[in-house]
Amino acid sequence: MNQNLGKTDRIIRTILGLGFLSFLALVDGNIRWIGLLGIPLLVSALLGICCLYYPFGINTKCCSKEDSPTSAHGGPCCNKSAPTETKETL
Repeated sequence: MNQNLGKTDRIIRTILGLGFLSFLALVDGNIRWIGLLGIPLLVSALLGICCLYYPFGINTKCCSKEDSPTSAHGGPCCNKSAPTETKETL
């Protein structure tokens, strides 16, 4: 699997993951188990992969031009379409 999480997405997931995990230590009662939701967020942030993005074709990681030498628009994973030539009809 290729990485599909950009830097901002990974930072947000890390902050939310740590926030959820803090519920385990700071909150009493059954609501503290919501803190376990932080584990998948941290794992996806560390790996840079979100399995839920694949079926929808979402990719928040932009490749550099060096990653894709055949593409002048920044690589195939930037969700930008390549410039296309249009034919004008008279």
